[in-house]
Amino acid sequence: MEYEPNRISKITVSIVAAFLFWSSFAGAYETNPEAAFVKKTISSHKNVIFSKSYCP
Repeated sequence: MEYEPNRISKITVSIVAAFLFWSSFAGAYETNPEAAFVKKTISSHKNVIFSKSYCP
């Protein structure tokens, strides 16, 4: 197989971009107080139901 620097660099850039994209969402999710409440509630109870009580 022939070495293709252009193809490898595109793959590397794609992997790094995907990692940065997902890590930015993960960090925002973890610091969100609502997300912390949901995680705590789910881990504390066997059955959990979240529902929307109104429609704007």
